[in-house]
Amino acid sequence: MQRAWPFVFLLACRAPATEADVTPTATAAADAPPMSASAPANAPTAPNAPIGNRLTVHFGSICCGTDSAAEQRLEQVAVPKGVKHELAYWGKEGERDDCFDLSGLDPNERAAFAKLVRDAVAKGENVVVDSAECHEGR
Repeated sequence: MQRAWPFVFLLACRAPATEADVTPTATAAADAPPMSASAPANAPTAPNAPIGNRLTVHFGSICCGTDSAAEQRLEQVAVPKGVKHELAYWGKEGERDDCFDLSGLDPNERAAFAKLVRDAVAKGENVVVDSAECHEGR
């Protein structure tokens, strides 16, 4: 007679991060080297990088959904500005891109808007701000 071995399955979720544990992913250090052509498309941009006609905020997830607090902060500061805005949901855990069309703004307004957005999501978890195209929605 064969003996069956008992199996135990554990579900692991990470505890909420404290402020000391969080490293902002939405902004790069001021003294960071400029991005090279080989940098990934979703790498964070330097805070003083030139702003084109597009600003994209990527909300990612590693197991437990996206950072809803960062999403709410973004909506509170960015949406009232009236900048053309599109959402693209692309993941199974609520991953999404918030895509802003900055073509109607002058360069100073673009820079101010980009700073406002970066500041709003600076402490967000798995949040990247760049000028990449939106993911295609599902």
